[in-house]
Amino acid sequence: MQFAEKKIKVLQGLHGLQLIQMIMQRNLKGNVLINILQLII
Repeated sequence: MQFAEKKIKVLQGLHGLQLIQMIMQRNLKGNVLINILQLII
């Protein structure tokens, strides 16, 4: 059960990164989002 939960979280994280990359391509303000995420991480 725990392994499955971790796997789901990893997949969600990768999906989130893909969404951020798409936002960056459409909007230069995406750089601000990445800077904020780096501070959080």
